[in-house]
Amino acid sequence: MQRFYKVLLILTVFISALQVNCSVDTVWTKFTFPTENYTIKFSPDGKQLVTGGNKGKIEVWDAFSGALLRSLDGNSGTIYCVDFSSDGKFLAAANSLSVITIWDYQSGEVVQVIDHYDGVDTRKFRAYSLKFSNNGKYLSAVLMHGSQTLQLRDVLIWDTESWELVSQISEFKDVFDIDFSPDDSIIAIANIPGNNNYCTIGIYDVPSLQPISVIEDNLQCGISKVSFSPDGKYLSAALKYPAGVIWNTSDWSLFSEVTGKDATVISFSPDSKYFVAGNFGAKKWIVDIWDNEKNIKTNSYRLDWLMKEYQFIDEGDMPRDMDIDKNTDRIAIIGNIGIYVINPQWIANSVKYSEIDNLTAEIFPNPSTYSANVSLNLPNSAFVKIELYDSNSEIVRNICDDYLNEGLQTIKLQTEQLASGVYYLLIKADDSSKVLKLLITK
Repeated sequence: MQRFYKVLLILTVFISALQVNCSVDTVWTKFTFPTENYTIKFSPDGKQLVTGGNKGKIEVWDAFSGALLRSLDGNSGTIYCVDFSSDGKFLAAANSLSVITIWDYQSGEVVQVIDHYDGVDTRKFRAYSLKFSNNGKYLSAVLMHGSQTLQLRDVLIWDTESWELVSQISEFKDVFDIDFSPDDSIIAIANIPGNNNYCTIGIYDVPSLQPISVIEDNLQCGISKVSFSPDGKYLSAALKYPAGVIWNTSDWSLFSEVTGKDATVISFSPDSKYFVAGNFGAKKWIVDIWDNEKNIKTNSYRLDWLMKEYQFIDEGDMPRDMDIDKNTDRIAIIGNIGIYVINPQWIANSVKYSEIDNLTAEIFPNPSTYSANVSLNLPNSAFVKIELYDSNSEIVRNICDDYLNEGLQTIKLQTEQLASGVYYLLIKADDSSKVLKLLITK
C-alpha cells in the first residue's frame, strides 16, 4: 500500500509538470549558464534579437529559430542595457563602467564610444538604462558614478548626429529607468527625490530636461522600470508590490493597479491593448498579461519549468529584461541563465468575461494538521484571490493570486507551520466571494 501511494505521488507530480509545460507555447529557449544575461531587444523589423551580459559582447540571434548569427565586439565590460534606433541603423549598449558603445548595426562597426566620466575624478559604476528617442534624434542614459560609499546617478541626453551632450541632470541616488513618450516631447524618470523620497516619477521636457510634473502616489516600493504605452495614453511602472501601476498621461491620474508582486520587467504590446509584467518569487517565475481597458488579467504563464533541466537551479531564473516584437507575435525574456521566446496567447482560450454569480468552494480535510486542499468549482475562468486570516482578522498568508481556468480547481494549503486554532479563508473570484472556516489541530 505504501508503494502504491509513492507511485501515485510520482504520477501526480509528473502529470502536473506536463500540464504546466503544455501551457506555454515556447518558440525557443537558450540556456546560457554560466553566462549571466541582463538585456534583450528585438530589432525594429522583428527578425532578430540582441542580448548582452557578462560576456561583454553583443550576441545577435535569429528571432524565429534561435540560431546565433553573429557577435558584435568593441565593448569592454558587462553589458547591462541595449537599444535600437527606430530605423534600425544604430545599436547602443551601456556597460558596467557607464561607457556607451554605438554600432552601425548592418556593418557591425563601432561608430561612437561615449565615456562621459573619462578624465573626471570619480569612480565609474554600471549603467542602469539606455533609450533612443522614437524619432531617433536623441540617446538618453542613466549612468552611475561616485565612490565606494556613495554612488550617484546622472540622466543624460545626447544628439545622435553629433553625439554631443545636450543636457543632463546630476547626482540622483535611486534613479533606475527612463522612457521617452511616443512623441518624444517628454521623458519619464523613475525614483527621483520627492516628498516621500521614494517611488516618485519625474516628467521632464525633451531635450532640455527641465521639470514639468511629478507623479507621487505614496507607493511603498521602489520602481524598477517605467514604460509609456505606444499610443501615448498611459505610463506604467514595475514595482515590488503591487506588481504594476498605470497612470493616465493626460493628467497623470491613477488609471489602474496590477495585482501581484515582485515585478522586475514590464512592457505594453505594440497596439497598447495589453500590459505585460514579469514577476519572480521563490521557485516560480510568472509572466502575466492584462487587458488595459478592462483591467483584467487575460493570461498567465509559469515559466519556472524551463529551468528544471538544470538540477542545480533551485529557485528558478529571474526575469531581467523583456521585449515584444512589433507584430505582437512573440515575447522575448532574458534571465540570469537563459533566453526565453514564447508565443503569447493574449487571451486564453477558456477566458469568458461573464461574472461568477455563485462561487462553490470547500476545504478538506477539516480539521487539518499538516495540509489541506481548497476546492473551487468555477463556472468560467476567473482571477482568483485566496487569503488566510486568523481569529483576530489578521492576514496570515496569501494562498492564491492567479488566473484560473473554469472547472474544478484544487489549491494545496500547507498547515504544518500554523498554530492550533480557528482560521478563515477569504476566497474571491471576479465579484463573488466566500468565507470558509478552517480548524487546525496539532
